[in-house]
Amino acid sequence: MNPSIYFVVTALFVYMSLAYGVATWKRNLGLVDIFWGGGFIVIAVTGLLLSSEIVLRQWMILAMTMLWALRLALHIGRRNWAKSEDFRYRAMRQRWGHSVWWKGYTHIFLLQGGLMLIVGLPVIVGTIESQASLNGFDLAGFFVWAVGLTFEGTADRQLRSFLRHEKSIDNPVMRHGLWAITRHPNYFGEALLWWGMALVAYNGSGAWWVFAGPLAITLLLRYVSGVPLLEARYKNDAAYQAYADTTPVFIPRLRRKGHRRNKR
Repeated sequence: MNPSIYFVVTALFVYMSLAYGVATWKRNLGLVDIFWGGGFIVIAVTGLLLSSEIVLRQWMILAMTMLWALRLALHIGRRNWAKSEDFRYRAMRQRWGHSVWWKGYTHIFLLQGGLMLIVGLPVIVGTIESQASLNGFDLAGFFVWAVGLTFEGTADRQLRSFLRHEKSIDNPVMRHGLWAITRHPNYFGEALLWWGMALVAYNGSGAWWVFAGPLAITLLLRYVSGVPLLEARYKNDAAYQAYADTTPVFIPRLRRKGHRRNKR
């Protein structure tokens, strides 16, 4: 194992410990979602500082990481900083009782720090070990990343606009824009951009295991912490279930406008 990894782990541990201190002060464990993106900036900057020789691809990966992470942190921070604790974390707080002070640290903040190290494998490898100049493979990876980032950002903006200006008793569920082709376009975009990042990191290092990062985030979002929790929240909502009957859960279904297929 590259000794630089230990410095990355230490830097991330310090960062998540400080983040837990802020969450404890605010009495809001849900703030961990705001700090998620920043953890990858810590990983990228630490990796770059530890690199013996810096090439263009490393700056590229740093820029990709920071653009994604800052957008996500600002989006979640604007939405959650002044709000009460998210329902998922309230349930944990109630379940843990008096043990919440240490379980919040180990089961949420340190656990997410560990997940960052797995998901962030393309960032770690890409900033520490990248070699050679950029080529078409890097551009392909950047394109996939850019599509994912655009998908995620557009979905968040569309949902924010809907909640502010359109949601009502008669129109309770977001059904247009990217939300018309998948029920979770923000999660799909998030997964897609990590596959693009991994392509760039792999091209510079030859380390095939960087793809464990996007695989991990895809599985987490689709089957563990993303889609399942939100789907369970609306399982008894008739309007949402009607929307779910006609819209894919994760991978978008692209159709021409006005085109319909009838199955018998």
